[in-house]
Amino acid sequence: MELIRIENNIIRNNNFFEREEDSASINIFGQRAIIMFAGTFQTLAKSIENVIGQRQAEGVLYDAGINSGRCSAKILLKSWEERGNDFLQKWAKFYESSGVGWFKVKNIEVDLDTGEGTVRIENPFVIKKYGISACFQDLLEYNDKELFCKTCCHFLSGFIVGMLKELTNKKLECDEIVYGTEEDLFCEFKIKPY
Repeated sequence: MELIRIENNIIRNNNFFEREEDSASINIFGQRAIIMFAGTFQTLAKSIENVIGQRQAEGVLYDAGINSGRCSAKILLKSWEERGNDFLQKWAKFYESSGVGWFKVKNIEVDLDTGEGTVRIENPFVIKKYGISACFQDLLEYNDKELFCKTCCHFLSGFIVGMLKELTNKKLECDEIVYGTEEDLFCEFKIKPY
């Protein structure tokens, strides 16, 4: 497996980001996009969990993550020339604060021939409670001692494996194997073929 070094200057400007004058539209690579508070996503996930239960919500969000990761990868593969490890480097930069602010990729160790490997991310938008307002805390059986919405991590697992499925054209699955603490905000995912 090759360790991918993440360059700080992969995305030098925000030419991928467009706003339409006198419109509510924001586009990224020509696709309609939204900006959402991380707490809004967590509220959505917790609401799904409260309606259908934690195990079912984990499955729904994992599947939604796979489909979202695949669709996102298709758009980026169409927009960028890079493939293979070069694509992974650029993908990593796109999803951190120089791009859309989802997480910072610490390292990617994935064998693109087999699809097997690990991805470690830092400061993902799902790892701690962000701005769940008091009114939602009352509505959503949200324990203040919870560091984050664990169900949300299943979305990220699916998202990462969806991207890798699209890049490698392989049947893959992803499990979160390690997650951080309040002092050390990270997640590590194991990818393997099935």
